[in-house]
Amino acid sequence: MGRAIPKDKDTLPCDITPELYEHICLKFWSKVNRQAPNGCWEWTGIRNSYTDLKYAYGHFEFRNQGWIASRFAWLLIYDKIPKNKLVLHKCDNPPCVNPAHLFLGTNKDNSQDAKRKGRLGRNRRTGITPVP
Repeated sequence: MGRAIPKDKDTLPCDITPELYEHICLKFWSKVNRQAPNGCWEWTGIRNSYTDLKYAYGHFEFRNQGWIASRFAWLLIYDKIPKNKLVLHKCDNPPCVNPAHLFLGTNKDNSQDAKRKGRLGRNRRTGITPVP
C-alpha cells in the first residue's frame, strides 16, 4: 500500500463509461460480505491497519490510487461527497461499507458522535480509556 490515501477526493473521475462503472462495481462489491449478523457489510479485501485488523478501514485500489472503502462505497451509490465532509459510520464498524450505515459529517460531527457514543479517547481494541 505505501501511498497516503487522500481524504479530499470527493467524486469519481468524469471519464468513467457505463461499462467501466459496471466493472468497478463488480470488483468493489465482490470484496464485501453482506451476511454479517449486525447488518454491516464487511469489507473482505485489504484493510489499513495500524493496530488491529478487526477495527481497520477497508482499502480499495482504483487507477493506482488508494481509497478508503467506505468512502468509495458512498461515491458508487451517491456519486459525490461535498467538500470538507467525511463519510461516517452509524454502526461504528470501520470495515462496514453498507450505504445504509454511512452518513456524511464534518470533523466536529465525527467528534460529537464519538463522544455521544462513549468512544472518545477509548482504545477500540482494549476498551480502556487512558488516564491523563
